[in-house]
Amino acid sequence: MYIQIPTNYRLDIELNTILGQVSRSLGKYELSLANQGNIVRELILNLKSRDEEELYTYKFDPTEVRLLPNRGAVANLTVKPKPWWRRPWFGAGLVVNFQLDIKDQQNLPLPNTLPQGTLVWKPRPWWQFLLLILAILGLLGGIGFIIWRILNPDPLRLENFSANDSQITEGDEVALNWEIHQYKQLKKLVLTAKGSQPIQPITYDFSNGIPEPLGKGSVNEIPPCQVQDKQELICSNVKTGVKTKGNYSFELQAFYRNGIQMFSRNNQVAAQTTQVEIAEKPIASVVNFQLDKPQYTKGENILFSWTIARPLLLSLLQVVGNADDGTSYGEPVSYKFNQGNITDPKLKKLCTQQNQQLQCKNVPLVANKVGNFAFEIKAISNNGSDKISSKKAESKITILPKPFKIVYFKINGSEQPNLVLNEGTSAILSWRVEGENIQVKLLPYGNDVPAVGSTKFPVNQAFPLKSDC
Repeated sequence: MYIQIPTNYRLDIELNTILGQVSRSLGKYELSLANQGNIVRELILNLKSRDEEELYTYKFDPTEVRLLPNRGAVANLTVKPKPWWRRPWFGAGLVVNFQLDIKDQQNLPLPNTLPQGTLVWKPRPWWQFLLLILAILGLLGGIGFIIWRILNPDPLRLENFSANDSQITEGDEVALNWEIHQYKQLKKLVLTAKGSQPIQPITYDFSNGIPEPLGKGSVNEIPPCQVQDKQELICSNVKTGVKTKGNYSFELQAFYRNGIQMFSRNNQVAAQTTQVEIAEKPIASVVNFQLDKPQYTKGENILFSWTIARPLLLSLLQVVGNADDGTSYGEPVSYKFNQGNITDPKLKKLCTQQNQQLQCKNVPLVANKVGNFAFEIKAISNNGSDKISSKKAESKITILPKPFKIVYFKINGSEQPNLVLNEGTSAILSWRVEGENIQVKLLPYGNDVPAVGSTKFPVNQAFPLKSDC
């Protein structure tokens, strides 16, 4: 036997209003659900607008409900009106209409009519309306002020303050340019500079018109400042006296005259700045300097080699040497240049130029002193720079004395060790000895003689059978 119980889908839904009129708070509602049927119900809770626009956001807590047969549940609903600018300024308020939108997860039948709700968004308080009026008045006042400023611009404008060149070379002078519109309202100009070279502020007084340093140039020169269209003062190539290398910041301040305008500008200042870099003047520089060996004998040639960068700027090369005790090797050896061209033909044969470098190899210098010496080369430029590029050889050199040597010792012009001389004739002795710091004696006579010389003796029984030098 089977008993069939018909399915009952009855579901009771009720929406209760807790807070239905709001100013800044959220609307609050309570949704009561009762499952009067005999099956389990799984529901998803939503809202939908009954107006043309959806002027709210909402939140169910919980958003999903599971109801057992003959059981009930409660869900809390909050509704927030939006957007903020739709809130009415006055009147009865903004009415927001909505309706429950419930869905069964198993697509079971729901009541044909679902509860509806209403939220009233109260109008703004009167003081906010007052603020709106004040804001509109402020906006109109701002527009009016802008129009007034357009119709009544500042009587003075400082523009286009700059240097002739923002990067110059040491020795060149910084020159400035600027433009002043409505310059007749100008009281004074003050030029200040910050940088490597100390400079006092320069003041140009316009109380009696354009000052002389700006309005009058030298003979056959155009004045630095010219008036155009009766109101514009155009100044160009104004000298500053700044020539030293470094980074400089120039500031030009324009002070207004005392005026009778509604808004006095006598305390106002227009200012502009500009930056200038003065680079170090390029010079001919020594890249490399070396000798061919560390030790020489007096009389030999010391061979130098060197490399000079930017030879076109070269005016003079000097090679100097100093002994260990600080004494000079001798007068500096100098080589002159004319716009990079070597004037010494002997040196010219030993040098080549490539890649803006002058390379000279095996330049001779006679070793005429004995001792230890350090050599240095100096490059002097032709562009007026005070800076001299120099480089020392990596190590000192030693110059040794010449070795002792009897070049010859002759009797009557002969170097034969044994000669037969007749008594009554004369014998001429001649000699030559080389060496440093040597003492020469003629034996057996024992007296000192010069390193190179000759003497005459009579040949008799007293003439020595053997002589030594």
